[in-house]
Amino acid sequence: MYEPVAIIGFGLRLPGASSGTEFWNNLVAGRESLTRFTAAELTAAGADPRSVEDDSYVPVRGVVPFVADLDIGFFGLAPLEARITDPQHRVFLECAYEALETAGYAGETPYRIGVFAGAGVDTYLPRHVAPHPEVIRSAGQMAMNIAHEKDYLATRVAYRLGLTGPALSVQTACSTSLAAVHLAARALGNAEADIMLAGGVTIDLPQAAGYFYRPHDILSPDGHCRTFDARACGTVPGNGAAVVVLKRLEDALRDDDVVYAVLAGSAVNNDGPRKAGYTTPSVPGQTDVIRAALDAARLSPGAVQYIETHGTATEVGDTTEVESLREVFGEAPGSRVLGALKPNIGHVDTAAGAAGLIKAALALHHGHLPPTINFSTPNPALKLEDGRFEVLASGRRWDAADGQRVCGVSSFGIGGTNAHVVLVEAPARRPRLRTSADPAIVPISARTATATSAVAVRLLGMAAAGDSRPAPGGPATLADIAFTLQRGRPAWEHRAASVIGDLTELSATDFGLPVRTRPDTAPVFLFSGTSRRSAGAAAGLADRFPVFDEAVRECDAALRPALGVDFVNLVRHGGEPASFPQAQALIFTLQCAMARLLDSFGIEPANVLGHSLGEYAAAWYAGGISLADAARLVVARSEIGGRVPDGMLAAFAAPDVVTPLLTADLSIAAVNGPSSLAVSGPPTSLAALAQRLQTAGHKAHLLAHIEGAFHSPRVDPVLDQFRAHTDEVAHHPLRVPMISTVTGGTIPAGARLDGGYWVRHLRQPVRFQQAGTRLIEETGAALVPIELGPGTMLTQLLATLDTDGVVSPVAALPAAPGEIDPVRGLLQAVADVWCAGVAVRWDSPGLQRGGRRTPLPTYPFERTRHWLDPVSPEAVPEQQPPPLELEPEPAAVETDAVPPADDDTQVVAVLTTIWRDLLGVQEIAAEDTFFSLGGQSLAAVRLIAAVKQRFGVTVPLAAVLRDPTIAGMTAAVQSKRRETGALMDSR
Repeated sequence: MYEPVAIIGFGLRLPGASSGTEFWNNLVAGRESLTRFTAAELTAAGADPRSVEDDSYVPVRGVVPFVADLDIGFFGLAPLEARITDPQHRVFLECAYEALETAGYAGETPYRIGVFAGAGVDTYLPRHVAPHPEVIRSAGQMAMNIAHEKDYLATRVAYRLGLTGPALSVQTACSTSLAAVHLAARALGNAEADIMLAGGVTIDLPQAAGYFYRPHDILSPDGHCRTFDARACGTVPGNGAAVVVLKRLEDALRDDDVVYAVLAGSAVNNDGPRKAGYTTPSVPGQTDVIRAALDAARLSPGAVQYIETHGTATEVGDTTEVESLREVFGEAPGSRVLGALKPNIGHVDTAAGAAGLIKAALALHHGHLPPTINFSTPNPALKLEDGRFEVLASGRRWDAADGQRVCGVSSFGIGGTNAHVVLVEAPARRPRLRTSADPAIVPISARTATATSAVAVRLLGMAAAGDSRPAPGGPATLADIAFTLQRGRPAWEHRAASVIGDLTELSATDFGLPVRTRPDTAPVFLFSGTSRRSAGAAAGLADRFPVFDEAVRECDAALRPALGVDFVNLVRHGGEPASFPQAQALIFTLQCAMARLLDSFGIEPANVLGHSLGEYAAAWYAGGISLADAARLVVARSEIGGRVPDGMLAAFAAPDVVTPLLTADLSIAAVNGPSSLAVSGPPTSLAALAQRLQTAGHKAHLLAHIEGAFHSPRVDPVLDQFRAHTDEVAHHPLRVPMISTVTGGTIPAGARLDGGYWVRHLRQPVRFQQAGTRLIEETGAALVPIELGPGTMLTQLLATLDTDGVVSPVAALPAAPGEIDPVRGLLQAVADVWCAGVAVRWDSPGLQRGGRRTPLPTYPFERTRHWLDPVSPEAVPEQQPPPLELEPEPAAVETDAVPPADDDTQVVAVLTTIWRDLLGVQEIAAEDTFFSLGGQSLAAVRLIAAVKQRFGVTVPLAAVLRDPTIAGMTAAVQSKRRETGALMDSR
């Protein structure tokens, strides 16, 4: 039984169109997208002037842009590899990626994605590459094979795009891409993959070229294709690529994908000997394949309203095709519309079937039948006057009598392989459960900063124009855009993100300068110990994020019996705590809930660091104590410590300034930074100290929201009371390292705290400067500090310790109610963390509400020219490519004669030359690796051979893989030379 398959996306590069929108607009407008060249253009491209002047020479062809250009950085190709690779492979690679983008599956996905594809005749090798033997020698025969053979078209796409489903090359001449679609649909039905790419590409060179017309040949005498018209006398050659994204319909509906059309059935067969000759079409063959496809779809011929034909406009081709259609549909009631794409874009050979399929899918989606251009009078040989079939000279609305639109798509290959697909319109996209008006994180990224900015420009342009692309289900919402960017696009290294409220805001958003991420980010949770106003700081979070609400309720269950306050209500609705212990417990609750929430987002810290009270929440998150025990200690600490009728003061001066000013009843309670201290003691003494500091030109103020002289000798009388509580706490091995403000050092994962630790924590000064410095030393530029309490006190303190400027602080909660919407503030914090390079679990509950995949502008490739020009036009005719056979051993790369030397500098120079020859690069930085510059395993083998030729030693491949930099290679070469005696060890 044929399992229905959804078309959920596509990519194309066709004459006059590089996107589905451009393609459809051209079809509806009835545009002929062929190029008519001038004599000057033709001769400049290498055409013989005598040929151009020949009366039988027709200077027309369908051409596509960017054939000589490629974004090698995006796809990870070395310049030399790009220059030698058949442009058909390169163009198809781009189209395959764009197809996944339009489908919303270009990012990380659990789905197995496969690719079936085919290419046309490789004309780049004989015309452009063969005249450059030095390039062939540099690349090597195996690399030449891979760069040109059709066998590697599909597997190259799988490798470069990270696809793990089946990857097969399909070759059936003109029917290649539709045959690939049929096979891909079968692969989906057999559960060999979850998503399939299928298509084809043909690029015949030079593009600026015409053809000779010969009577009774398949090519048109005037450069116009007139399928089914009385004036039809042939087709026009065209270049192009087309690829569709397929998914089982059941899965696509489950995932609420965009579905343009549904493959209800398909079939492939061959004419066999049932025709006049090998290249001649066959009525029985075409008839059988159409019937087989209808049988697979379990539809009768009468259900079909439209047929996208092969439509070559040749005498034999058109009559054979219409006769075959009569055999299948002649007895069916009603009339069927025949359409043909070749008059618009020419015959794009291996891509023709997929291009026709995309046209038919868009016609189903839009409910509109575009015209078949260049048609005015029916070809009398086709006998269309009986009304069985109709050709539209102008487009019209597609109304189906029984409510379902159904069409067929045909593609017939020279050699007799025929393919036919039956399409039905997609089921209505399920109604949105809710139209989200919530703010959303809109993340954008690209391989480079300039490309990221270009992504932003395209996105803003789409929002400003109200352009939602031809997506079923109505215009794209902000939630759709956010959803697609979060889950349907890769997270590249140059990122920007913003929290957006609606499409109008999006159209005016400044994403700012993109941030370059690090591969080794180290997020750290910072738990603050105090806040002037924490009530209302998290308003709205419990409503949006179930994880946050659940954590608040757990804290409430642990705290309410001791403190008699409803912390759920306090968090949700604000209001000031009635006592100091309640205020401390609220800060603890907010930070525990925030830690749990960020954890649910996939943001897992490499370390935790707590300041004063915050260390209890830090220890809980790190697994050192249970939530119930942490809550008990927080209550006991605030109540017992509050019995000391003293307070604290913030002093913004260095310890050597403050210490001489202290009276006997004062002590330093916290060293937060070079000029940031806290002092504990009696209020009158603190006030006097503040006056002395201000007189000396230093800022100081009382911490009125703190009751008790914590972290000082003033708490000595109550330590035993507190110890009674800490002795009852069960301690567990830490699962996350914790930077201690008691010791200033790191407590590693697996270690346990004890009751005495918390007594010392209450009594001893907070060593935040020491702890923060240790944190920065351990994490360096990878540090991403995230403050979980209200405001940015700790991240600001860290910034003062960061002499290298590596800290990019992130605040999860506003400092005070009303400063910023807490939900929006949290989302911006997540956006900032993502921009820093931390992976985010976008499907976490509440992080993105509503939304579904929608087509968005595709990636802005930064193409540069990677092309080998023909040496001379005269050498082109009849030139055949050299045989592509494997060499017995990799040939060495010829390098300048530089004598082997003991000096590392000269070895570096020789290796740099070898790299340049192998990879085709000019600039090589110290941090560049052989593989980051586009080197592959074959090139690495040639690298080893070149090293042996130049230095007389064989460097193991493992050494190249271990440190593939110039410095690493130099060390490996010199080490081998010492072993073999080629270099004396002077140590």
